[in-house]
Amino acid sequence: MRYLYYFLFAFVVLSYFLISNSSYVEILFFDVGQGDSFALKTPDNKIIVVDGGPSWESLYGLGRWLGFAQHHIDILILTHDHSDHITALPEILRRFQIGKIILPLRLSSQSSNELLSVIKNKNIDSERLNESKCVELEENCTLCLFPPDDNFRQSKDENDLSVALHFDCAGLSLAAAGDSPQARELSLLKNNFNWHAQVLKVSHHGSDSSSANDFIRAVSAQLGFISVGKSNSYGHPGNKTINRLRQLGLKIWRSDQSGPLLLYTINRQIFMKKAW
Repeated sequence: MRYLYYFLFAFVVLSYFLISNSSYVEILFFDVGQGDSFALKTPDNKIIVVDGGPSWESLYGLGRWLGFAQHHIDILILTHDHSDHITALPEILRRFQIGKIILPLRLSSQSSNELLSVIKNKNIDSERLNESKCVELEENCTLCLFPPDDNFRQSKDENDLSVALHFDCAGLSLAAAGDSPQARELSLLKNNFNWHAQVLKVSHHGSDSSSANDFIRAVSAQLGFISVGKSNSYGHPGNKTINRLRQLGLKIWRSDQSGPLLLYTINRQIFMKKAW
């Protein structure tokens, strides 16, 4: 029995050593129905939240994912001014300590007015993203953000103003372009940035007006995540988009069919599972 105790003790110590010395990254796509919300976690436990969906589902999901002890979000990003991306954000701002919030160039809706009011009342550091930038979050972990170029800034379609992003961190990478239509996606390829990523957050809930072939090829992902509501009135995702993704070799995860998705790495080996 004594040797069993020694073995168990050694196993616990070894397991702790392996976990504490591993590069652990997470990407969590919430199931928010017909909208968008996802979150990123770095090995140093930095938290980035992108969009808030059309309800409070992302708020509840954050609590389930982070637990009661985590009250800080390092960066919160709103891609564009549509309610299916904003709704939970004001309450997230109220309940969490936010290091910084990054906003699109144009905000004018009732939903964004509430968001701006909370930002002002809590004196949260905010930035209207005017030009592309890359931030080194920590060693081997970079977040790049891309606002619309001059060709799209005067567009009346808020989708054209979507903040696109690329996350590359310790063996796990993601590309996302908000609700960008194909023309905006193609404009992202003109700055000679390397968009390659293992995971693609499919634009605009899988609409046929998004997911340009050249953009999908540039990302060259293995997995495409589609955030979409069951039996939605828009007919998302479109059959043309599904076919384009499959023809270019992507596996597809749809939130309306499979729920929330968690991807994570341990020592650069990637795992994926339904989050809950």
